[in-house]
Amino acid sequence: MNIKKILSILVVFAVVFSFMQVVTADIEETRMEYLYLYAEELHVESLSREGEFATGALRQSSERHAEFRENVPGITYVRLNSLAISRIKEQQENVAFSDTLLDIVPAELGEEFISDRDSILQEEIEFSTNNLPLPIRVDNSRLRVGNTTQYYFPPIKNQGSINSCNGWATTYFMMTHNINRVRGLPARNANGTGIYANILSPMWTYNLINGGRNQGTFAIEAMNVAYSFGAANWTDIHGTNTSPGTNVNTWFPGATIWENALNNRTDVYYIAFNPYAPATLDNIRRLLANGYVVTFGTYFRTWRTARSNCALNEWVTTSVEWRNTSFYNNSGHFMTIVGYDDTVWVDLNGNGQRDPGEMGAFKVANSHGTGFRNDGFVWLSYDALRSVSAVA
Repeated sequence: MNIKKILSILVVFAVVFSFMQVVTADIEETRMEYLYLYAEELHVESLSREGEFATGALRQSSERHAEFRENVPGITYVRLNSLAISRIKEQQENVAFSDTLLDIVPAELGEEFISDRDSILQEEIEFSTNNLPLPIRVDNSRLRVGNTTQYYFPPIKNQGSINSCNGWATTYFMMTHNINRVRGLPARNANGTGIYANILSPMWTYNLINGGRNQGTFAIEAMNVAYSFGAANWTDIHGTNTSPGTNVNTWFPGATIWENALNNRTDVYYIAFNPYAPATLDNIRRLLANGYVVTFGTYFRTWRTARSNCALNEWVTTSVEWRNTSFYNNSGHFMTIVGYDDTVWVDLNGNGQRDPGEMGAFKVANSHGTGFRNDGFVWLSYDALRSVSAVA
């Protein structure tokens, strides 16, 4: 039986890194573009039991979508960088590609994106990649800093009862990881503890957009904060505390905090529409292969989750549903995609066979603590992103 999914416009905001050194008020600033994925209504069938957690992403209006399309560059293609090429070489089982890999010139870090504002021919895009097969799996939450045992990605934490998911997904997870990736800085030790001098505060972003109350916010506003004001370091705001606290109505007074935040200001962000389209899903996987992480929005309380049928035996979300009721409209939540695995399998139709539509999933980091699903992570199947399930 095909699972029909009611999908409206799904939007991907993407961010790459440009290495412009900008001097503003005597502050040397690395301005960057961050990868940011937003899906307004990611729908499918059936309900799950995720309602006990705080969320906080508000549904976007049609006017905001029109604004996105008019003012924000859209992603059309993602070139592979040196990390992606090295990952392909490590996992490549088909030796016929070895000579091709030797001839590829990888994109520079920060130059991987091609948008609809760029004047580049389609044949140039195709030539730039030589149809390379992507790695079978990547996990950027475990991407190490050089030869160390430390990681770019910060520890999983819990937003608690605060509706601050936009701050956690865009700032704490995505911007922390992507900035550290460029600067070569660690956010997490091998034992899981955080290196807070290299972590950005989710409450900085959330408090600037929440109107002084514990309420939901728009993800586009979170990215506009990063564009206009940057993001404050955890230690500048929270000191040695490993929890960001629950104060939702302070703008963190102090010139040093605001000046330091400018060091983490975005230069531009991108959108990709219709992430359920094969080309867009491929671009998301390319971004992940390049070492970036992305954020996305979903109706979280409608997730349908099951155990995988492969050796992994972890929780996989197989579908997401939307209905026009207050329950569904109030379940908006932002999360962060950190990797993917083409071998993850859930036997959706129960026939005991590995049908093509049942294979593959994105690895997602959530802000509900390490007790959530797979130590704070969950898999999101590729099939859950299709407008109609590929599984009969």
